[in-house]
Amino acid sequence: MAVRGGSNIGLIISNIMFALAFITALVLVINVDAKKEEARQEAQAAKANLVAAIGPGVIEQAPGYDAAQMNNQSVVAQLSGQIDTLKRLIGTTTADEQRIRTDLGFESGSILEIKGRMENQLGALSSDNEALVNRVSEQDATIEALRDEIDALEDEHQESLVRVRKDVETYRAQADSYGQDVDRTIKRLEDSRDALEQDHRSERRRLQEDIDRIGQENQVLAERNRDYEGKFASTRLRATTPELLIDGQIVETEPKTGSVYIDRGEEDRLILGMRFQVFDSAEAITVSDDGETSGSKAVIEIVRVGANTSTGKIINSVPGRPIQRGDALVNAVYDPNRRFTFMLHGIFDVDQDGRATEAEANYLRSRIRAWGGEVIDGDTLPGDTDYLVLGEQPIRPLLPNANASQAQLDTYLKQRGAFDRYDELFEQATAASIPVLNANRFFLLIGQTDR
Repeated sequence: MAVRGGSNIGLIISNIMFALAFITALVLVINVDAKKEEARQEAQAAKANLVAAIGPGVIEQAPGYDAAQMNNQSVVAQLSGQIDTLKRLIGTTTADEQRIRTDLGFESGSILEIKGRMENQLGALSSDNEALVNRVSEQDATIEALRDEIDALEDEHQESLVRVRKDVETYRAQADSYGQDVDRTIKRLEDSRDALEQDHRSERRRLQEDIDRIGQENQVLAERNRDYEGKFASTRLRATTPELLIDGQIVETEPKTGSVYIDRGEEDRLILGMRFQVFDSAEAITVSDDGETSGSKAVIEIVRVGANTSTGKIINSVPGRPIQRGDALVNAVYDPNRRFTFMLHGIFDVDQDGRATEAEANYLRSRIRAWGGEVIDGDTLPGDTDYLVLGEQPIRPLLPNANASQAQLDTYLKQRGAFDRYDELFEQATAASIPVLNANRFFLLIGQTDR
């Protein structure tokens, strides 16, 4: 009984709790309905205020209104979502138009226009990119060609190195052979030098003996020459008649220039620089007991020699006694019958064409003989030579190479001998006071200037 009573009490309590929960829920529903109605009324009032503010039907015509109704959203929420979508599409964080234009880099135009311009820029950039790609391709091709060329050059370089190494080996072998030849040549040259020195010492002894002998002969000849000169002078200057002393005549005078012309020339063996005393006539010539002449009124020097006549320059004269045509000329030692001796050595360039030849030396010999002179042949300069005529000076030869042949050595020795002999003759003539001429001076001496 007690248990049953406890169960009834629990049931009663449960019913009471249920009743209380129901009443609470009912109160809540009533409150919610009241608030909902209040919200609906406020929404209607706000809508009425909005319609009054913007005009009827504007909201229904707003973009996104239908989508907002379908999605059970407000137009603002729908537009905010679209704006967020556009911002994500554009890639910006703001909805400000100026900011968006600044971010896009365009100050005017719609999005589509901006898109068109950007597409144009993209096209231009694509063209530039394509051109750059083509240039890169060309550069790649050029680089590839250069690589091929470098490879070819490298191959050629390697081949050249191989050839050079072979040449070096060949040259080394030849150098060794040449070294042996040089040693043999040096030995031969030393032997030749010893032989030449021996021959030179022998030749010097022989020449010294000849010099001593010739010196003695020269002393004898000099004594005879002095005797002959004394006899010649006494015979010529102490002639019984003055007419025998006359050597020529004045044929014309030029007082303004101080020049005279005489009747003697190349054919009479007249020599440039020769001097003559001038007399009025043969009767004016006075010879003293010692053979000296006196009574001359002038002295002339020959400055130009022609074939039959010559030109003289007045050196000094006696005032008041002018030189006239027909005046007599006297030179104590001039003898038209004397034969001057000339020694020719070497080859000559008479025609001045730059080539000295033996034929031109022979031409000079013929001119000396035609002039009445005597030509001395050989390489030895006699002491009684009147003139030494030297040709073109030989070039000093270069020493032959160590591997020169015997023929080359002989040629060198011959050329060196000619070079040394030329200098020796010049020094001998200078020491003996023998005049040394070249071809031009020879022709000037004999008066031949119209070559």
